[in-house]
Amino acid sequence: MIVVASYYHFQCLQKLLESRCSPCYINDMMRHLEKTHSDAKLAEIEAIGFGFLRHIPKWPVKQDIMVALARSYNLDRNTLQLDAANISINADLIGRVFGLPSGGDEFPSFNDKNAAHVAVKNQFHRRTQTELRKFIYECSMESEADRMEFRRHFILVVLKMFLCPTTQPAISAWHIPPILDVSNPRRFIWPMKIFNWLKQAIKKYQLKKNKTCEGCMFALLVLYFQRLKHGQLEHCQEPEPWISAWTAEELEKKAINVLDEFQTRPKRERLSFFQIRKRSLGDSDDDYPVSTGMEDSDSNDNIPLSSRIALNSSLATSISKNDSSVQKVLPEPQKRNMLDCDHDDDIPVSTKMCSSQNYVQQAKKLKTSENASKHNLLPSLKEEETSITHLKGKEILSGQYSEECQKKREAANQKFHLLEKDIEELSKKLECKKKQFDSIHGQLSSYSSNVEVKKKEYERLQRGIEGQIKELESKEKRFSARMEDIELKERQIDERMMKLYSKEKQFEGQLEEVESIRKKYESKLKKILFKQKQVEAQSKELEAKMMQHEASVKSFKEQKQEDNQSSTDKGSFRLFSSEPNDRDILDVLQSFSDPAKVTLDIIKDPIDSHCKKVDQAMAIDDSHIFLLEQLMKISPDIASHVREEAMELALHMKANMRLSTDNSLVVLSFLMILSIYKLVSSFDEDEVLKLFEIVAHHKPAIEVFQMIGFADKISDFVENLIKNEQYIEAVRFICAYDLAEKNLAADLFRKHVNKAKLTCESSCKEPKSIKIKAAKQEITSLKTVLQCISENNQECEDLVKEIQDRILEVEKLKRMIVTTSIKKNLQYLL
Repeated sequence: MIVVASYYHFQCLQKLLESRCSPCYINDMMRHLEKTHSDAKLAEIEAIGFGFLRHIPKWPVKQDIMVALARSYNLDRNTLQLDAANISINADLIGRVFGLPSGGDEFPSFNDKNAAHVAVKNQFHRRTQTELRKFIYECSMESEADRMEFRRHFILVVLKMFLCPTTQPAISAWHIPPILDVSNPRRFIWPMKIFNWLKQAIKKYQLKKNKTCEGCMFALLVLYFQRLKHGQLEHCQEPEPWISAWTAEELEKKAINVLDEFQTRPKRERLSFFQIRKRSLGDSDDDYPVSTGMEDSDSNDNIPLSSRIALNSSLATSISKNDSSVQKVLPEPQKRNMLDCDHDDDIPVSTKMCSSQNYVQQAKKLKTSENASKHNLLPSLKEEETSITHLKGKEILSGQYSEECQKKREAANQKFHLLEKDIEELSKKLECKKKQFDSIHGQLSSYSSNVEVKKKEYERLQRGIEGQIKELESKEKRFSARMEDIELKERQIDERMMKLYSKEKQFEGQLEEVESIRKKYESKLKKILFKQKQVEAQSKELEAKMMQHEASVKSFKEQKQEDNQSSTDKGSFRLFSSEPNDRDILDVLQSFSDPAKVTLDIIKDPIDSHCKKVDQAMAIDDSHIFLLEQLMKISPDIASHVREEAMELALHMKANMRLSTDNSLVVLSFLMILSIYKLVSSFDEDEVLKLFEIVAHHKPAIEVFQMIGFADKISDFVENLIKNEQYIEAVRFICAYDLAEKNLAADLFRKHVNKAKLTCESSCKEPKSIKIKAAKQEITSLKTVLQCISENNQECEDLVKEIQDRILEVEKLKRMIVTTSIKKNLQYLL
């Protein structure tokens, strides 16, 4: 049990001396992230292409196999030469182990003139893996900058502890290029970089430049085991990454099998890996002596390779059988400290000293016990002697290591004494500062009491001032509002005064002109009166002729009425419609057996001869529209033959009517016929809807629009009216259908007013007849706006006042034009 415990210490030390690649460290870190539910961090790890780390097993590597692999690597041929077979190592195989693509870009080179590169290097200067791992566990992932920092720290930890481990506890220059650009780490050629790092590490180890084997030796181990399990690696069809197929139990089992192979061979045939490699190449054993003594050693270990492999195997079996005894010999805290340390600087000094001294004592006791039982254990004497030889070698190693630890301890004590002196000096300074602080604190206490009293008084005054300020602000707001109203009224008064003043001047000038003209006209007034008497005489003669004509017309009408006494219902209705009455016409229509047919015949056969001479599509007046309105109120049933006649009339009207506002009554009658006689489905809806834009100013158009079934298209129709600047029509439809645009009625009225005003003003350079016509049109348009506002109960007081003022202004303008025209005519007569 003592030997097992000593070997346990020695194995922990060998871990530090032979290989820095630590899959257990990576496994613990990944399991911690999974247990803490760091999903964002795990997602980032997948994003940078390091998802294979989740497959790294928690398996303590067998250091004897690692060292043998490093020594068996041929750098010239990039070949791992072992007893099983030669394995050609390349970047592609490294990529298949970890599931990394073998292609990509080279890592950026460090540029000391690049400020960003220098900043990254300075950020991680003298940083250890412990500090990096702490940052990984505690950092946030909220911003893009946090994610980039997490990537840098995580990549550094993986490089330091697995892919590119080094002997230094701090970050090496090898680790800087991969973290200069972490925006897309997947694009870099990771397998080639890992392969180059591994070759450089093995080269330094073989040349005895390094005390430990750097690089990702674990990748070599997996390739070796993969070769033993599947044969030629180039033809291996196992899914990538290959590391996912190896659990900790499988790795342990395979390692034990490799070690058992040496244990089962005869003693003289337990060759080192070098001899096996040479024999496989056809060389003799003379160049490589059998590893039975102390000669096959390096600067860190005097134990032969084959003996170390055999001892590891036998002691591993002893450890599994005497696990409880080991727990008693080696306390749990000490054991845990030894296992958790990845560097010799991290092992407690007391543990190092205790382990080495116990190791020597146990070796001496073992030697004494062997001498005492020499005569009783003759069959196992040779094996015990071999074990003692091994233990002596280890004793020498432990003694050397304890001396180094003692030196480090003395250096640490010196640093500790220096720190104690610094602490004493600082404590004295602190005491002095404390006294100064107490005196200042006393003064501040007295000041604070005075300040507190003044603060309360200030707060009381401040509250009073704030109340007065609020009162003043409210008064100021009321005063400002009143001032604005007064200023607005003053501006209005000034504007009106200016207008009155200018009009007064114009009026005075006109009076002077009229007075001068009046004097000139008085002399010729008699001539005009004389001519007027002549005209009156002629007019009397004309009136006599008109009376004769009316008598002849009256006799003609009486004769026509007698001719039509015996006509059908249609004829009697035509006579009755010469003086229409709403109620009478409605009653007459209802009295007919087929009012739809009668109405259709009236529209098809005009009454007077003038209408018969022109196209029927154009013989539509207000009486026909009125008749169709009354028919809409009845909503009669339409017979099929009547509908066919209506269809013929509608087609004829559509073919002959012109799409303009001059024929709006024709278009309106056409739409009303479609609605009453149910003919809408026989025509294109878009064309019919377009016709409503022509008749939108007629009141019946609103009801016809709904009867045809276009209520669901009202919004688009109103929008088209607004685009066509038919603002009054748009407001009527908006109010009739109670649309959401009802709040925009005032704006539409104002646009219509401005449009009428611009139309009138644009005719200022036209002849006087056009000017008068434009003025009349603007007045009519403005009155239409007032009527629409009244009909739809719109609250637009300001707009109504503005429209009324504009009507007065336009009427004055029209009178001025007429007056000017009269003056010119009088001047012409004179």
